[in-house]
Amino acid sequence: MLRHISDGDLSKRVITEAKKTPGRAWLAEVSAVVLQQALADLNTAYRNLFASVAGTHRGPKAAAPRFRSKKDNRQAIRFTKNARFAVTAGGRLRLPKIGDVRVRWSRSLPSEPSSVTVIKDAAGRLNACGDPVRPPLAVAQVGEAGSRRGVA
Repeated sequence: MLRHISDGDLSKRVITEAKKTPGRAWLAEVSAVVLQQALADLNTAYRNLFASVAGTHRGPKAAAPRFRSKKDNRQAIRFTKNARFAVTAGGRLRLPKIGDVRVRWSRSLPSEPSSVTVIKDAAGRLNACGDPVRPPLAVAQVGEAGSRRGVA
C-alpha cells in the first residue's frame, strides 16, 4: 500500500523545484504560504477522491477536483496567520509581498481574522473575506451551580 505524501514533503517537491526552473521563477514573487495553501487544497481534494473510490470516505461520493474555467475571470488568494497579514490601525489590510490594500469594511471586525481570502472579480475589484477568531465561551466559576425545581 502506498503512503500519502505529507503537505510539507509535497511542498518541497513541487513548489521548491518549480521556483528553480527559469520558466517559473515568478513563483518566488508570491508569498510561499499562499502557494502552500493552494497545494494543500489540491492535495486534500485528491485524498478525498481516492478515499471515495476506495470506499473509506464518509459522506457523499467525492468527485475529481475541477480546475478553473477560462470563462471564469475571478482570482482568489488565501492568506493565513502563517503568511503574517495584518489589519493596520487605519483599517488597511497589509498583505505580504503585496503591501497595504485599502479596504472598506462592511462591518467592524470583532477580532483579528485568522485568515483572509482576497478575491479579484472580472471588473478588477478586490473583495476581502475574513474568518474572525471567536473568543472562547465563558466557563462557569468554581462554586457556581444551577438547579431545576419542579422536575418530577
